[in-house]
Amino acid sequence: MNQRLQKAGGAAALTAAIAFVFVFILVATTLSQMTEPDLPFGAYLELHRTYGALIYVWHFAMYIVFGLCLIIVTLALHDRFKEGSPTLSVIAAALGLIYSAFVLLGGLLTIHGDAAVLVLATSDPVRAEGLRGILAAITLCVDSSDRLLGCLWVGTASAAAFAAKSFPRSLACLGLAIGAPGIIGMAFPSLLALSYVFGLGIIVWSAWIGVVLLRSGVAGISRN
Repeated sequence: MNQRLQKAGGAAALTAAIAFVFVFILVATTLSQMTEPDLPFGAYLELHRTYGALIYVWHFAMYIVFGLCLIIVTLALHDRFKEGSPTLSVIAAALGLIYSAFVLLGGLLTIHGDAAVLVLATSDPVRAEGLRGILAAITLCVDSSDRLLGCLWVGTASAAAFAAKSFPRSLACLGLAIGAPGIIGMAFPSLLALSYVFGLGIIVWSAWIGVVLLRSGVAGISRN
């Protein structure tokens, strides 16, 4: 097991958890309107005029920081589980990397899409509003896909943790507990609210994983 990778994975997991807490704080306070599905185009433009820099940081933390951290965490978990559970660890790694790619894709669409809409709005507001609607539909599809992939990744990684017996059993149980409702919610539109369990649960799961990986990484380096 690569102890430096374990330490990097722990730091990345904690960073991901902090990024998500930051995102949820903004959603609950200053940028709550940004999550309204029927937000009028005029209100959208006004929010960007008032909080443009904060909206960019919000999107960057939610997608780019989180997506990059996911790559490191995925590789660290694969390294940890590959001996005790080789098959599940490979499947989890594949799902984690695809999940990371979808998160980053959603971020690039959102950040560059918003920039394109705001530029077009200065010369042709009608076309800009239409472009915003198209981008919102595409981003919704990408975000829904990455949520499903995230649930599958967390569930598979937690199953690998059980098989490899290299994580606290309670942590593995938490992973299964937040992954399963998300998969059910994404599979059945009428139960979509269940998928939000994943969004909140992954904060605790990531923070806990960060602590476990950092402890093993520091202990391993100190022995070298």
